[in-house]
Amino acid sequence: KLSVREILTLDAIREGKPKSELDKSITDKLLFENLIEKVGKTYSRKFSLSKIYYLYTNKEADYTNSTPLDESYMLMKINQYLNVWKKAKIGKFVDLFNGQMNREQVKAYIYKLSNDKTKYLEFSGKGSGREYFLGKAAVDGGKFIQKALEIGVGVMKERGEIL
Repeated sequence: KLSVREILTLDAIREGKPKSELDKSITDKLLFENLIEKVGKTYSRKFSLSKIYYLYTNKEADYTNSTPLDESYMLMKINQYLNVWKKAKIGKFVDLFNGQMNREQVKAYIYKLSNDKTKYLEFSGKGSGREYFLGKAAVDGGKFIQKALEIGVGVMKERGEIL
């Protein structure tokens, strides 16, 4: 059974209130009861309502929509966008993730994809004029995956596993 203060804290977490505005003793209890969970890393760490909370309230889709995007999904969306539009500035990537990530998070991920180590994205221009496009590593990787899928499907057809 939850107290009024605990219910109000759950509502504050649902609304996205910063950790600093929440009563630590109450959040500790809600964490112990598995009604909330920690998300993010170090500086950006905050609380969110837990999977169990959403299951109990029959709003599982809301839980999935509230969790941070994983890198495979983000990479797929960027790849999909650039295959159609060929190039994009940071603002277009921010629009692509439509409120699921803030501008700084998007920039950090795009920079990670375009650094000398990954080279997944290449760019031209400087500052606000910089445009990103799929790099050779991304194009070659896509061709490799496509070929692997074709071979795998062929083998499965030969075995009669698929029609």
